[in-house]
Amino acid sequence: MTITVTKRKLALAVVALSLIAPSTALANHIFGDVNDRAFYTDATQWAKDNDITTGSPAGSDMFKPDDPVTRGEAVTFMKRYDDNVVQPAIETNNQAWAQNFDLLIHNARRVTANIDDIATNTADIATNTADIATNKSAIAAIDTVPDLRTTTTQEVWIGSIAPGDRAYISVDCPPGQVPVAGGFRKSGEVDIVWSYPTVYPGAWAAWTVGADNTGTTDGSATAVVTCAS
Repeated sequence: MTITVTKRKLALAVVALSLIAPSTALANHIFGDVNDRAFYTDATQWAKDNDITTGSPAGSDMFKPDDPVTRGEAVTFMKRYDDNVVQPAIETNNQAWAQNFDLLIHNARRVTANIDDIATNTADIATNTADIATNKSAIAAIDTVPDLRTTTTQEVWIGSIAPGDRAYISVDCPPGQVPVAGGFRKSGEVDIVWSYPTVYPGAWAAWTVGADNTGTTDGSATAVVTCAS
């Protein structure tokens, strides 16, 4: 049995294959022998827009939709379809896959960094908790109530803090005195993360301040302590 494939049938078949890949929008131009109302008009225009057919003869404004398609023409149409539609679609998908893979790697690294930050913060919390316990014990161990009539106020500038940095400073009491009040002054977008007395009986006493610069410009902080003997 002999099956004759006309160009209009082939145009429809190629359009059916195009459903697996993106196609270009239809243009206004159409071959001179293709009726605008023909059922294969859009298919023919799609084939022309994607350089699958170039007319018959090549380069002309005629399509000859009722002519049979030779084996040579059939493989040429298929090769052009692969070159102009399928391969560009595959390349686009490959590029999108590569971009998504790069994004996945980037996010995985961020997750790892966040886990490390959590571990560091947990260790800092444990250290701060231990310091608080030590200070409470030291304060409880003071034998005498400070004479508030004899007080000294001192301060130390913590220095310039760059954006994203953390700094801390202690302002010491004079020998024989302990902190009875303390605090800080700050400038810029600086957050005070801790402010507390540190007392080691018979050794030294001070007020300690820690600060984070969460802004975009330099900031500063000053530790202040009032001491009494």
